[in-house]
Amino acid sequence: MVVVTIDNIHAAVVDNITIIQACKYLGIKIPRFCYHEILPVAGNCRMCLIEFEHDEDKIHVACATLVVDKVKIFTNSFLIQKVRENILELLLINHPLDCPICDQGGECDLQDQAKKYGTANGRLFQNKRFVSDKYFNVLIKTIMNRCIHCTRCVRFVASVSKDNQLGTINRGNHTEISTYFDKKIYSEVLGNVIDLCPVGALTSKFYAFKARPWELQTSENIDLTDGLGVKINVHFKERVIYRILPKLSYESNLQIISDKTRFSFDATKENRIVNLSNNVDTLFTKNWSNFLKYLNDLLKYTSKEKFLFIIGENTSLETMRVIKNLERFFDYSIVKTATPAVSNSNYVYNIPVSFNVLKSKSIHNCFLLSTNIRCENALINFRLKTKYFSNNLFIFSFGAKCNSDFNINFININPNNTLQFFEGKNKNVNLLKSLLFGHKSMFLVGENFKQRYVNNIEVFYNFLRKLNPSVEIFPIFKNINIEGLNNNNIKFISKKNIIDNKYIFTTYLDDTIFLRKLFNKNKMSDKVLFWFNTHYSQLAQRFNFIVPIQTHFEETGGYLTLEKKYINSVASIKSFGDSKSLYLIFSYIFTKKSIFYLTLNDLLDLQKPFEHFNEMVKNIHLYYLLNIKFLKHFTKTLLVSNYSYVMNYPFKVITQDFYLTNLYTKNSYNMVKASKEFRSNYSMFENK
Repeated sequence: MVVVTIDNIHAAVVDNITIIQACKYLGIKIPRFCYHEILPVAGNCRMCLIEFEHDEDKIHVACATLVVDKVKIFTNSFLIQKVRENILELLLINHPLDCPICDQGGECDLQDQAKKYGTANGRLFQNKRFVSDKYFNVLIKTIMNRCIHCTRCVRFVASVSKDNQLGTINRGNHTEISTYFDKKIYSEVLGNVIDLCPVGALTSKFYAFKARPWELQTSENIDLTDGLGVKINVHFKERVIYRILPKLSYESNLQIISDKTRFSFDATKENRIVNLSNNVDTLFTKNWSNFLKYLNDLLKYTSKEKFLFIIGENTSLETMRVIKNLERFFDYSIVKTATPAVSNSNYVYNIPVSFNVLKSKSIHNCFLLSTNIRCENALINFRLKTKYFSNNLFIFSFGAKCNSDFNINFININPNNTLQFFEGKNKNVNLLKSLLFGHKSMFLVGENFKQRYVNNIEVFYNFLRKLNPSVEIFPIFKNINIEGLNNNNIKFISKKNIIDNKYIFTTYLDDTIFLRKLFNKNKMSDKVLFWFNTHYSQLAQRFNFIVPIQTHFEETGGYLTLEKKYINSVASIKSFGDSKSLYLIFSYIFTKKSIFYLTLNDLLDLQKPFEHFNEMVKNIHLYYLLNIKFLKHFTKTLLVSNYSYVMNYPFKVITQDFYLTNLYTKNSYNMVKASKEFRSNYSMFENK
């Protein structure tokens, strides 16, 4: 600890921190342009200058100077104010006067500092310089005349890519921020340079000239485009979402979100199902009363026919609970899912995982088991990459070889050979000993790896823990709420389920090749199919009833992340068209409550059955205690399988396109444009 005096405030602060960090702890604001908490220090804007008392070099840079014991610092003296005024005048020499048409207007750091330290009259009578705009990618708009060379974008791109794709060229007054050889930049988190840019040089192409910050309402929500479910801020006006920004969270994302999260918001209005429709009888078209009466009579009084519910991963936990109640109360109903990532055996409350362990210096080895981590979860890939560049981390990949943005040791073996490798029966037994027993290791297990180990993935996990009790195991899911499906003991669908049931209800299904083969148009003539979804698709045309339901931006619901944390979405915008809440539609069968609104008591009742998840995250011992209780009270039958085997097919990559991974991103025109540009210029696989 060191004792410092900042603006006549005496305080004891931790040593080895910079002055700007000490001022933050004391609540003293220091202007800055180049400094950012998540970036390396550059110290090239000089706006954060401070004054030392009784020192030969009075003026120092606050972002790059460490605190010194028994020193007196002034952050707003007359000398510092004059220095900042001169620095700001230099920054404004070549800056264009286009604030009225700049998308950064109202939240621009340069505007704020110019109001405080700027002058009314300029002393420059020469022409301003002109800088040509650069093309980064289809998502980011550049106006390089506004650039003040803070190099935030350069340092961020250097930290997320293995080669420095962005940098400064030329010298002096001719300095520019540019890509080398006019090459496009590809990164799954490149959109964060929009938030990092303190001026309007880098903005979103899809937000340009659409709205001003003071016109928009803000609501906190969650992201469903990957398995982490990070917190986001939704900026909207009436029923339209204009942009999505990250919410600061030191536990999850540190103000970093993926480009899918940031730019896929247009899926809330594109290709949406507007009205209730029926391909056979017009009696139910746009008539919710007739449809609900038909649905109620069908489920309650049709006892001769069997019902099948196929649940998508974007279905909330509350809706899953209601549908599972249908299975419990009516013996003729079956609940399945079309998500192959679900567990094949009974759900077990495992120890919760947290990717904050990547901050630990004790982990030296990482095993990627059949996962393309760059595509399946960009934020975990960003953390892994940061860990790789900052520490001595060795990464080994089992499965299909992918084009990673950091060095990975690839091991091309099949599932059986993977078992032999960890059992020590392989010729690389010395390598195994040095990796598993020398240091703490972590395993990132992909969806395809779990599919190869039918009914025995938990046995494999326990085997790894016996080899090294300190091993960390993390399942990787490319979509949210896979753990929610496992929690409700919902198994993967089979072709026999389709054949045996006449009435089939689907919720939030993604249009995949597997489902198109499953719902063969020639074999569905005697079936009655219900498409409960937010978007149209080619598969939806084969269904009898097309029912519009709300997205997670339009209704309140809970989800389980891959870290086994319970998160809930908030109704931020009004419903699109005539869509209704899926939870209220199926709740109507039991309670006869209105499907057109939720009361405050209804909202509170939604959260009660899932409060135990938050308690389990705090106390891992509850996972073992609740395992027996869960299997006893929440499942109708224990589906204990007497067989388990390893599918010895080669590993393959689940996701080949980062931008098109689930229901929402596939219906986003922004993501389709990004995917088209990516596929025309890059490949996620190594060139052979």
